[in-house]
Amino acid sequence: MFQLSYSSDYLSAQSLESVLNCLQNDMEIELQTSGSTGKPKRINYPISLLKNSANKTNAFFDLTSQSNALLCMNSETIAGKMMVVRAHQGNYSLLAINPSARPLASIHSNVDFVAMVPLQLKESLIHDFQKLKEIRIILIGGGPISNDLEKLLIEKEITVYHSFGMTETLSHIALRKVGFENEIFFHALPGIHFSTENDQLIIHAPDLGILNLETNDLVELKNSTSFRWLGRKDFVINSGGYKIHPELLENTWSEVLSIPYFISREPSEKWGEKVVMYLESEAWPEIDKEQLLLYFKPYELPKKYYLCKKFIYTPSGKINRSQSELINHIDCREETL
Repeated sequence: MFQLSYSSDYLSAQSLESVLNCLQNDMEIELQTSGSTGKPKRINYPISLLKNSANKTNAFFDLTSQSNALLCMNSETIAGKMMVVRAHQGNYSLLAINPSARPLASIHSNVDFVAMVPLQLKESLIHDFQKLKEIRIILIGGGPISNDLEKLLIEKEITVYHSFGMTETLSHIALRKVGFENEIFFHALPGIHFSTENDQLIIHAPDLGILNLETNDLVELKNSTSFRWLGRKDFVINSGGYKIHPELLENTWSEVLSIPYFISREPSEKWGEKVVMYLESEAWPEIDKEQLLLYFKPYELPKKYYLCKKFIYTPSGKINRSQSELINHIDCREETL
């Protein structure tokens, strides 16, 4: 049966109780959109739409009144709030703990379902593998899964579900298996389908109140219910006529770098735009340039590197690219590390 409980030191009970109040009284809920489809804004959504979204997830994963779920993400995000809605709709128990890099470290009870960000998954694979292995459904959101994390999942014989969604879609609307049972394409949940215009994803989900939702996501559409994610339109770099997707490059860079980093762009008289990279470190990492040519085409390599002492992060743990670009860098190097 539904039960919402908290760890003894939990700090965000009020936020979750507010969601519960909306559920119990069929009230609208105010959500901060992510900016995936335009300028971020606050919108009121009927709680019935969140219930529809939760019902899709519960049915897909076969979550029942006997299930136990763990909330270890930021409760202010749609991901955190939807865990409460899912548990309420599925009539199962939910334990809320403060977000941390190792959410399973203090867990000693049975968990059937958990949602994590990639950092939490990686730390759990390394430090709390046995506990992670016993969880039936591991849902990952909040950012791309790097190549090195996928390799670690395969090595450990763990399969997780990588989610695709945003606040505007009331959490995920598509999933792909990652790791031991790897899939390239995201697949829509029932009742949802996709189209594209100039390779930009358009979402159709009538029972979530979504009709022709145009996103800034560039995809390769396999069919009306499956796609491969390529990156964000607003991140695409046009360098010398080549269209470069930073997110895809960043996945490959995980083979080379173990420190935080991200790819960006700058104007270039020669190329129109050029690829640049920001690194979070106090010293330059050692990288073999010949090794880079095994992974990248020459035009994909950064023309400039910035060394930053500390990036700025969002509440969900992702690098805030635009703000991090504005901070004073320690050092800068042209064309070569």
